[in-house]
Amino acid sequence: MPDLAISVLFKGRNFARLMGGLWVTLELSLASIALSVALGLLLGVVMTLKNPVTRALCRLWLETIRIVPQLVLLFLVYFGLAKAFDIQLSGEAAAVIVFTFWGVGEMGDLVRGALTSVPRHQIESAAALGLKKAQIYRYVLADDAPAHPAIDQPCHAHDQDDFACHAHRRGRGAEGGAADYRRGAL
Repeated sequence: MPDLAISVLFKGRNFARLMGGLWVTLELSLASIALSVALGLLLGVVMTLKNPVTRALCRLWLETIRIVPQLVLLFLVYFGLAKAFDIQLSGEAAAVIVFTFWGVGEMGDLVRGALTSVPRHQIESAAALGLKKAQIYRYVLADDAPAHPAIDQPCHAHDQDDFACHAHRRGRGAEGGAADYRRGAL
């Protein structure tokens, strides 16, 4: 069997240093993910607004993070902020900022896609029942937006009643969403 030089990992303090690096990676990842999810949910809702200026700014953000590689963003934040604004960041802080910046854009786009995929007639039905905008977001959009298109497909193409289709999948009975709110079941 050829020598793969794995023994190098266990010489001296190499293994302890690798485990320390693994811990730092986990800390950075968890911090970035937590911030990205929280802020990405808000950005996703903002991306669905009809204001053209807001849409343009959100689109600019999204296209910037998709075009510019993360390594370049890391260099810009770490070295660029120090040179341009005399802000000295640690490597960990720069990494959290860049990965959060990237994660918020991607999460926001996923949330926007999920919110806009809810059929228009469900939103109009909820408004006809007298739900306010915040209630429509809570009981219709957030409840019926697919978690992931590949996982949460509509029941069948021939299903006409989306409320009933989604409600049966969630185990809430024959009706769901705004109909449950109307009856006071939620």
